[in-house]
Amino acid sequence: MLVDYSSLPLSNAFQDLNSDVFKLPIFDKIPITFQEKSMTNSTSTSLSLKEKLTLASAGVILAVVIIAAIFLVGSLLPKSSTSSTSSSSVATATPLSQLGINDTQVGTGAAVKSGDTVTVHYTGKLRKTGVKFDSSLDSGKPASFVIGVGQVIPGWDQGLIGMKVGGKRTLEIPAALGYGAQAQGPIPANSDLIFDIELLDTKATPAADASSSISTNSQQ
Repeated sequence: MLVDYSSLPLSNAFQDLNSDVFKLPIFDKIPITFQEKSMTNSTSTSLSLKEKLTLASAGVILAVVIIAAIFLVGSLLPKSSTSSTSSSSVATATPLSQLGINDTQVGTGAAVKSGDTVTVHYTGKLRKTGVKFDSSLDSGKPASFVIGVGQVIPGWDQGLIGMKVGGKRTLEIPAALGYGAQAQGPIPANSDLIFDIELLDTKATPAADASSSISTNSQQ
């Protein structure tokens, strides 16, 4: 028996939605009611907002993890600059055992021989600290002396042989070939030395001058 729902109040009609009549195949095509559609949209909106909040929380957590990882990696990295400085200090502090010669610029003029009178510009530094203790460049007046007769320290007498005019040479001089156990002004005892030398001129020393130099040194 069919029921005429058009004559019934709307509330009664909704109360009978679960009746057997509405389970007939013809009712499968009936559009969803406004009330049901509103409920569906509300649920969909609620779930979408929840998902957004979840994603936002996950993003914050991920950012915190990345920042923590950066700090952790930075703290674990080796301090290369400190290690390098320490190694360099240790190497520099090791006393020299022999004369070191390094031509930073090879000259093209005459070569120095023992007994020659040479004219040079020089800068002297303590090898251990790198502190400059003397330089002819500060006064602008080059030094002149005879090579091989003891007018200068042994490191210079030996280290300048063969150097050519116009050349530049660095000498690493052990204390034994410098001032030895005797302090010399700003140079402490037993100091290894570094000299940067530029050869301006060399010429044969007149026999009289050479003899005079040898005689003076032997008396000292």
